[in-house]
Amino acid sequence: MNTNDLRKENLKDLKSKLIFLYREKLKISFERTSGSEFKKTHLIKNNKKNISRVLTLISEKKSNKHD
Repeated sequence: MNTNDLRKENLKDLKSKLIFLYREKLKISFERTSGSEFKKTHLIKNNKKNISRVLTLISEKKSNKHD
């Protein structure tokens, strides 16, 4: 997920991406705790970073909207 591409999107699209990322996080955590061997540990870190990126951009857009 590229930050420059995310900056071009509006607030509504960012919120929908955030919902998608939280669902992915839940899916990954279920896979990890299912008992089978989990080999995609890099997905956890990538997902957290992407959630942080989107949250940061949402807060930036909200603060710029009030200015």
